[in-house]
Formats: sequence, C-alpha cells, structure tokens
Amino acid sequence: MQEPSELNETAFSAWLETPEALSKDKKKELLEQASEDAAEVRRVFMEENREACEADLLKDILRVADDELLSFPGTCSRAKYKKFGYFPETVVFDHFGNHEEFQRTAGLRDSRTTKSYRDRRARLKTEERVCGYYTEEIKPWCGAFERKSDLEQQTLVVGSDFHGREADRFALEVFIDVCRRLQPDHICLNGDIVDFGEVGRWAKNPNKLLDLQGEITWTVENILRPLRDVAPEANIDYLVGNHEYRLIRYLSDVAPSLASLDCLEFSELFSLKDLRISLVSNDAMLAPNEKDRKEISKQTWKIYGNCFVVTHGTSAGKFPADKELNKYGLSGISGHVHRPQYHSMPSVVNPWADWMTCGMMARNDLRDGAGHGDTFKTGPSTWTTGFGVVSVFPTKGVALQTPVIIKRGIAEFGGVTYRERDASAEV
Repeated sequence: MQEPSELNETAFSAWLETPEALSKDKKKELLEQASEDAAEVRRVFMEENREACEADLLKDILRVADDELLSFPGTCSRAKYKKFGYFPETVVFDHFGNHEEFQRTAGLRDSRTTKSYRDRRARLKTEERVCGYYTEEIKPWCGAFERKSDLEQQTLVVGSDFHGREADRFALEVFIDVCRRLQPDHICLNGDIVDFGEVGRWAKNPNKLLDLQGEITWTVENILRPLRDVAPEANIDYLVGNHEYRLIRYLSDVAPSLASLDCLEFSELFSLKDLRISLVSNDAMLAPNEKDRKEISKQTWKIYGNCFVVTHGTSAGKFPADKELNKYGLSGISGHVHRPQYHSMPSVVNPWADWMTCGMMARNDLRDGAGHGDTFKTGPSTWTTGFGVVSVFPTKGVALQTPVIIKRGIAEFGGVTYRERDASAEV
C-alpha cells in the first residue's frame, strides 16, 4: 500500500514551498486540485485495497487533519474528510459506525466519558457562580426589614406577575389605591414583578432594546416606590419568581463591562435599603446540583401568621389551585398562571384549607396584539388581570381570601368602584 504522504505530493508541492506567497485564487485552485487528486486516488486505492484495515483509516484521517493547506489544522470534520480523504464513508462507517467515533478513535475528539465530565463541570461552574452571587447579594436581604406582628388579624395584599413595563397601568393604580385605603400589615409582590425577556429563553422581540436598567428603573419608580409612599408602615416582601431568577443568573454570569446596568448588586438595582423592602427566597438555591437550583426559583414561599402560604407557584394546567393546595397542605395564594381560581379542600387535619390563584398585573390585550405575551402567545386567552386581598387570623389558623378582578377598565373592592376612563374612584 502507498503511503498517504506519497499519494498527493504533486498537488501540495507549491503550497509547501511558499505558503505565504499564495494568492486566494491560487490557494482555491490548489484545494480543488487536491480534492480531484484525492477522488482519483480514492478510486484507485479502493480497487487495489478492498480490505482496508482500521490502522489505514486512522492514518488517513490524521493526514487530512494535519494538512497545512486545509482550514483548521488538527481537526477533520465529516465534510472535510469526504472531500480530501481516501476512503469512502461506507468503509468508515463499517469500521467505526459514524464519523464522530472515527474522530474519537483518532484522538481528534474527546471520548464520551471525557466530554460528559467536561460538560458537567462547565455547568457546575456556572451554578457555582449563581450560588456565590445568591449568598452575597440575595440572602442578606431576605427578611431584612420584616417587623414581626402579633395582631389577631393581619391584612395582606398580594400582587403577582407585573412583568415590569408590561404592567397594566390601570390595574397598578387600583392596586396602589387599595394599599393606601387598607394600610395593610403586609404587601407581597409575589414574583415576576419584572419581565427581563431579553435574558429569557423565549424568542426575543426585535423591536425591544436590551434595556435591563430601563426596566428596573421603571419598576422601582412606578411600583416599589409608590407602594412604600402610600403604605409607609407595611412590611413589603419581594418574592423571587422565575423572571427574577433570570436576572440573578445574568448578574452572576455577565462581565460588568458588558452589562447595560448601573451596577451588579441586586439590592442597589431595586433600592431595597432605601425603600425597606425584604426579599423572599429560600436557601434551596444553594442546593448542590443544577436541577434543584432551577426548582428553587419556582418554589420560593413565605408563611404569614403561621397558617397562610404565599408562593409564586409552579403548577399549571386546568386546576392549578388544587395542585398547589395538595402540595403545601395549608391555605395559600399563588400567581404564575395569570388567572384567578379558587379551590377548597377541607380535611381532618385542616378543615379550613383553601387556595386561590390570583390574576396577573400585566396588560391583557392579546387580541389587540398589545398585551403581555403577545410575542409568544396568540389567540383567545384565559389570562385575567387582578390581585388578591387576604385577612389572616393567626390565633384561629384561618385566612379569608378576596380576589380583585379587573376587566375592561373596571374594578371593584370594598364598596369602591374604579373606572379607567378618569382614573378615579367612585364610592
């Protein structure tokens, strides 16, 4: 059998003599000649050597990979070998099954075990950064400004899924005014207060700029600060939802020089100290594997009055309230599904157990193409705008829940009817 170095000597001689002097056209001409020579040699070679051995194949792929004339020396893709190799694919596949295994055996690709290990290590490294950022920037603010209450009756207002600048302006006015009227003991911003579609997995709207700082600033000035202004004595909790988790991962992974943010500290971005807002995020984010860390962003919760759970929620489908109640075994409220639902499930252990999913605080104009989700959701929508008001009675272990529903610019709560046309309340 001829040595591979002898098979294509003529076609490569000019290149080996003066490679730096070759023009683009000359190099293209030599590559075409090399490909033609390889095809002819392949035909003759296979006629003379029907029984190719594995060593011949490996020697040949290394010849192609190490050729200085070809692009990316030290590598040999399937297309590259088909063009310049001396053996047809049928012979390669007979010996190795596929081209990837051909590369592995020749030492041009990591083994499956090595690749799997390196992939796992790379993922773990990313999660280590997320874990470190959480420990330094999120955990210290969990419950930082909470004042314990021993009142027999505690009022709680819960709003979910504002989605930043996609919030319904009228719904936001109603939410803030209800907080002003009630002066609740607790206000819980129950996850997805921001949207951050730019760093999410959904398809991006090309009309939206990568303006994370703008969305955060809007959220602070139009949601967080107004709530603190109208309810100065309330405990305000900001529960980390799956959209906030997007930002946490982004902040932990992005280089400061590439970020469109004033800073990379979560507390500074949202003015938590200035507005006395506590974060709610469970330590499960420090779990030792990626799967559990992803779950934490969806299963953060807080218990009020020792008997009532607030969580952003993970359940979807037709009966999310039923799923959440079965999961926690306590009365509670959740968001995430963007529609209100009530489910009661008395049991021997908890005869007063019930659960409510509240509506979203984002715009609901999908049919007009102007609402939240218009970039990834079309057609009729079951989403409903609204929020929840809860009276918690710790000593009795019960809670009374009231949904506030907002439809076509009309809302009603506590004897007050709100109409969008003049943004004012009518008693």
